[in-house]
Amino acid sequence: MAKWIFNSGKKLNAEQVGQKAANLSYLIQHGYPVPKTAFISVGALSKSLQNNRLEAPIKELLQKESAALVPPETLKDVRQKIEQLVLPEDLQDELAALLKQWRADGVQHLAVRSSAVSEDLGAQSFAGQYFSALQVDADLEAVSQAVRQVWASLFSDRVWSYCRQHDVPLPAQAMGVIIQEMVPARFAGVAFSQNPLQPEKEEVFIEYAVGSGQQLVDGEVVPGQLHLSREKIHTGTLKFGDVQRELGGLQEFVNRLLRLEEQTGSAVDVEWAFDGTTFYFLQFRPITTLGTGIVWSDENVGEVIPDVVTPFSWSILQPMTNGAYRYFLRNLGLRMPKQPLFTLYEGKVYFNQNAFRQVMEAFYLTTYLGPEKRISFKKLFKLLKLNYLLLRLGYFLLRLPYKIWPWNRVIPDQLIYSNENLTPQRHIREIKRLLGYARKAMNLHISVTIFAEIFYQALDKVCAAWCADEGIEASRLLQGIGDVESTQPARALWEIGQWIRNNETYRERFTKMSVDELQQWLANQPRRDPLRKAIDLFFEHYGHGALH
Repeated sequence: MAKWIFNSGKKLNAEQVGQKAANLSYLIQHGYPVPKTAFISVGALSKSLQNNRLEAPIKELLQKESAALVPPETLKDVRQKIEQLVLPEDLQDELAALLKQWRADGVQHLAVRSSAVSEDLGAQSFAGQYFSALQVDADLEAVSQAVRQVWASLFSDRVWSYCRQHDVPLPAQAMGVIIQEMVPARFAGVAFSQNPLQPEKEEVFIEYAVGSGQQLVDGEVVPGQLHLSREKIHTGTLKFGDVQRELGGLQEFVNRLLRLEEQTGSAVDVEWAFDGTTFYFLQFRPITTLGTGIVWSDENVGEVIPDVVTPFSWSILQPMTNGAYRYFLRNLGLRMPKQPLFTLYEGKVYFNQNAFRQVMEAFYLTTYLGPEKRISFKKLFKLLKLNYLLLRLGYFLLRLPYKIWPWNRVIPDQLIYSNENLTPQRHIREIKRLLGYARKAMNLHISVTIFAEIFYQALDKVCAAWCADEGIEASRLLQGIGDVESTQPARALWEIGQWIRNNETYRERFTKMSVDELQQWLANQPRRDPLRKAIDLFFEHYGHGALH
């Protein structure tokens, strides 16, 4: 059983193999194209230092309060000792077995990369600070030496200078190692799901160079650049032109890049290589220079899709839900959001609050006038856009009932078909037809939902302007309307409140005691007490989350 080396088929975390390797493991687990890869665990370094009696002096070195207190000569001495240490025998055996298998599979050259626990994190990435070896022969001696060099780079001058310049803690004695098949790259480069230098442009930014890309990473060549509109990518209107002939499959790569951003909830930076057929993901990290990430929430989504969603179900729901928002925006002539509105994470559906806020901002005066609400010719021109939007909004609102009513007749007839004596091809055609109806129904459902949000916001503004003194709010006016699931706990609480109000003893306690005193008093009440029993039943039925 492997002790120090993990293969690429297991889900790993940063504590086991370092952050960069954990990110790679995530890519492999989620089906992204990654070259043949294995990981040496973080514990292998500690064991090697212990066997070679280097653990104590290095531990003393890491106890320094600042990188500035460690002279360069000391760091050089530590590096030399690590580069000369002997690997544990069982690690050598595992490494030899791995390389033998890979050579049998035709692997000739490898990349050996660092994967420190502190590397590729969201706050400070240490990008490019540690050692990586490329074109390493797939034999035990060459790979072992590359591993030692990677470990030694924990104590390189530039890593400790990085700590000093960014005022971050000294690197821990924790470094995993990535062993990866070298891709015979025709082109290689880096891709950013959002441009880190100009995030306001909402574009995918790609840099590329001929060959393995090492010269690009080292800044030795001027790269080619691609600036790709996220809006056109999402709407399928992006044209690649001559670039597509050189980088076949670029569209699929960009789609995967944006899917990775959606899955991780953060803009990402991907190092890639293209062998003429496939875009390989070599590593990825969150982009650390953007202002804010995507805010994903299950608010409201939870009651519509409360259960766990399988990947197969999501392959049907994802285009249906995101497509429904695009349908609404198209009818109003608004720009499409640059990010998907829904995503699947750990089997649950989440809602992109950033993208929805971007949609709703089109209906606010401050979007056109600014927070000062001062008029200028430029702002007056913008207000014309708002008037046009309101006209289209009204027109769409008038047409919406006529789009909905026919469904009362269509759905009962069209959503039922006999599955007898149908060929597999006919079954597929019928399923596609039914999915088409489902997408149309979702388009109308989401449109009604957005109109409800618009009217709610308008009612909220009216209440704030005219009814603030009376304490009247839109949420209180609408509380309990309808039969949606989220109103049921509110009604149950209202009934408990009414019961307390009508009981003189309980009413006096609730009006005079503090919250802490009430909690203590309720906890001491016997379970047969009517109020205690009602509250226990509430939590049993709805859960503590219902209070939110």
